[in-house]
Amino acid sequence: MTASKQKLKVTPAKLAANKINALKFQEAKKKEAESRIGTYINVFKILAIAGVKKKSGFIYTYLCPYCGKQRNALKGTLESNSSGSCGCHIPKQSQALSDKAASNLGKTFGYLTILNFTPVSRRRGMLTRYANCVCACGNKKIAIYSHLMRGITTNCGCITKDAMSKRATLRLVCHRSNWAKKYNWSFKQIKMRSSYEVMFAEYLNRLNIPFEYEKYTFKLSNNTRYTPDFYVPSTDIFYELKGYMSPCAAKKIELLREAGKQVTVIYIKELEELCGITYLDFMSRWSTENNLNTPYNKSIKTVKGK
Repeated sequence: MTASKQKLKVTPAKLAANKINALKFQEAKKKEAESRIGTYINVFKILAIAGVKKKSGFIYTYLCPYCGKQRNALKGTLESNSSGSCGCHIPKQSQALSDKAASNLGKTFGYLTILNFTPVSRRRGMLTRYANCVCACGNKKIAIYSHLMRGITTNCGCITKDAMSKRATLRLVCHRSNWAKKYNWSFKQIKMRSSYEVMFAEYLNRLNIPFEYEKYTFKLSNNTRYTPDFYVPSTDIFYELKGYMSPCAAKKIELLREAGKQVTVIYIKELEELCGITYLDFMSRWSTENNLNTPYNKSIKTVKGK
């Protein structure tokens, strides 16, 4: 057997000697760290030993000469600190606006135009300069200057909101189709998303009023989109059927009206009065005609006065 293949035999005595040497080394390092208490590393006075970080060494508690607060850091971090503070002090040369930054005042990056700069501040320990900007949509935004230069920040969020609104509008079409298949809500082969809409479609058809269902989608001033339920060309009025008006829907209808569109909201009680039949009676008839197994009452009762 060659010497390279022979296994080195470590005797118990050698293991014990290695352990003793490791303990002596640790004791020597600890005494060296304790000897630094009361002395200075760079401009920082060492107050105590806060702990030990594996593979990095001792963590010291030091006193910041600017703010007077006690902080913890490694010896190497204190030695390489060039600001002479715990991060509370920002050198005057860092506050000065560079010629390149000054030349970018009034310039547009993406959709954001820089109006002015804020003083340098610390963000996650790093010196950071912010820029006050105005977006193409008119909104104001405070952006990190370096993010503007690197193309990370290009708008106030309006473009993202607009893209989300587009995707939501596309999902609306799929949603309508799925619900129409499940409940068979349709009128003259027009797939609809609720039974309220079917009731209103029958009402308009009974009065011979032509209508268009969810044909127009409007982009609103807040970069969202809204699709009214019905549009009647003869009166140029949009109709929205609601069982409950959410704050989001109310805001969109308000913005649509501000854009010059006539929008009429019809709730379930008003719909029952227009159609001359209660919603439960309508669903009972609809379930029977379409062979749907629903718990609605089968008796049909008209609204009083109709």
